[in-house]
Amino acid sequence: APKRSKKDKDRTWEHEERERRGSGDHRRSHAGRRGSGGRYREHSSEDSEEGSPPPSLSELARKLKKKDNLKKRKSYEPKLTVDEMMDSSTFKRFSTGVDNILENLEDVDLSLDDDEIPQELLLGKHQLSELSSESAKIKAMGIMHKISSDKMVKIQSILEKNIQDGAKLSTLLNHDNDRDDEERLWRDLIMERVTKSADACLTALNIMTSPRMQKAVYIEDVIERVLQYTKFHLQNTLYPQYDPVY
Repeated sequence: APKRSKKDKDRTWEHEERERRGSGDHRRSHAGRRGSGGRYREHSSEDSEEGSPPPSLSELARKLKKKDNLKKRKSYEPKLTVDEMMDSSTFKRFSTGVDNILENLEDVDLSLDDDEIPQELLLGKHQLSELSSESAKIKAMGIMHKISSDKMVKIQSILEKNIQDGAKLSTLLNHDNDRDDEERLWRDLIMERVTKSADACLTALNIMTSPRMQKAVYIEDVIERVLQYTKFHLQNTLYPQYDPVY
């Protein structure tokens, strides 16, 4: 057979290469190489992850705390300006409630330190419940400091008397007299006074723990009264329900 020239061989190779590219073999082989390379890279990354030491507990705790703080920051992130928040119904309702209380008790001497609490200083159940819930919202909005510190000091003094009213009332039930209507009414009255004092505690704490508050609102008597209420009812109301030792 006659020998094929180098030019004929080149033409034959070019023709076969064109056919191979047209049939997709070239693309498939190239994709296969890329795929195998990707698998290699993926495998190598997995190997490197497996080789790295597991995170410590302190590192995990730090990450979880950071994530939790970020969530809290987002939930309290104001979507309104300060002026818009001060114009909201929540702020107006709270500030109006405070103004009404101070106006009604304008002539009452708040500096009295007697064990006897003037009846006019004791706020109503609905009034204290509303103050508690609205103050929590104002605290979350971060605009409690926009209310006059003089007003806040006065309202704290009134709240202190309302905390005192239920700070040492025992709510333990006497089941022997369960059928006695008078006994039942007496217990209901005590529970109402204790609940009112709890709302007064929450309002006072919401005011004192709000951001950027004036130092004047951190009244020692109020803080001590909140602690007294908490300690007494933990020992005499909550614990005895679950532990007979008390």
